[in-house]
Amino acid sequence: MNLKSGYELRVEIQSLKETIEELRINIQSLSSVQFKERVQGGENSPDKSMIDKLSKLYELEEKLEKLVEFQIKIATEIEHLEDWKERVILRYRYINNFTWEHISETTGYSKKQISRIHKRAIINFRKKFQNVPKCPCMSL
Repeated sequence: MNLKSGYELRVEIQSLKETIEELRINIQSLSSVQFKERVQGGENSPDKSMIDKLSKLYELEEKLEKLVEFQIKIATEIEHLEDWKERVILRYRYINNFTWEHISETTGYSKKQISRIHKRAIINFRKKFQNVPKCPCMSL
């Protein structure tokens, strides 16, 4: 399992949520448009535009679901580490998306201490979870 992808995952999830919300707004505005004369079929018909947007919305929602499931898997695997300090550092960094400075402020550890704990945590994480699949966002 690649923890770096877990770090980037949160940013991508937020971006997808915003895109989905924007698409929903566009679909609502499309469905509220009233046409005096309805033209059937054709490449540029309102129905085709609505279907295309709904299809894209469905596709993005599926991707979001896979990413959230993967994020939960990372969080679950982090909880299986034995050392609580390692769990805290990995959780703050890869689940909560904290900067190193924020982790230092939150935990009261120096950046050097955090770096040592992080290095040890990554080694232990990789040993324990060698066969975990990669992030689905890498294959989408």
